[in-house]
Amino acid sequence: VLFRSFPGDPNPLVTGKAYWGASGTHITEHESATGKSVALHRSYASSWPGTSKLVSAIQDDNAHNRLPWISTKTPGWGTFASGSYDAQIDQFLRDIDAAAAGKPVWLTIHHEPENDGTATGEYTTANFRAMQKKIRQRMTAVGTKNIAFMPIFQGYSWATTKWNINDFYVEGIWDAIAFDHYSDSADANLLRQRYYDAVSWIQAKGLPYAVGEYGVRDYGDATQQANEIRDFWNWGFANKKDALGYSYFDSGLNSPGGTWELAGQRLNVWRDVLKNDTRVMRVSDLKN
Repeated sequence: VLFRSFPGDPNPLVTGKAYWGASGTHITEHESATGKSVALHRSYASSWPGTSKLVSAIQDDNAHNRLPWISTKTPGWGTFASGSYDAQIDQFLRDIDAAAAGKPVWLTIHHEPENDGTATGEYTTANFRAMQKKIRQRMTAVGTKNIAFMPIFQGYSWATTKWNINDFYVEGIWDAIAFDHYSDSADANLLRQRYYDAVSWIQAKGLPYAVGEYGVRDYGDATQQANEIRDFWNWGFANKKDALGYSYFDSGLNSPGGTWELAGQRLNVWRDVLKNDTRVMRVSDLKN
């Protein structure tokens, strides 16, 4: 029996497995090409609460042996934490928990909050912390059974002095901490200092980590680009990290510098891991 500390925990240090997944519009193409489920699927609703879209995503993921990782943005953080939204939060949590139907779902509320933080007003770091605490409080009050709760920060937070990632941290409310991380040039390998720093920071908090978005842009070296993806996957296992999973940003949305969509050797390597690597955890592999 595998110990699971939260819904969907692959427990990589015990099982030697982690989730391999993606977001974007090519999920079914990947599954048709490999005959395997995309083990982890990120879905996003742009405005609160986005329940119908997210419930549909959960149900579709459940039907295809994917772990749904959903996120939505909130109204102002301060207002959201004030108590005036508690009834809405409770209904949202009940609907998500029911849609999960006994299977795990990962929940992020307002991913990459660093982009929206302000010194005063609704979007202060103090209000972000209060908003995150509010979600966990309501999860406890509602008694959710299937939801794991985690933030998704920017990988850039471990390479900038524009803000301090510690100001966004709350102890004792998250099941894991996730972040987004990209490589857009031959010099910006996925395995670079900011990644190591993020992993070390999360590890020091005593939590596992996951990658909510990552991407390797076509920068003109097809072999290196493909190797980056495989090496990124292998690194967590080789270094015995509590790395839960990785979701590729298989899209060109909000990407003025060029698309991140998988193609060529990058696509081949990504699909090879999905199809053939026995270290890929899937929901159907989890033991209660």
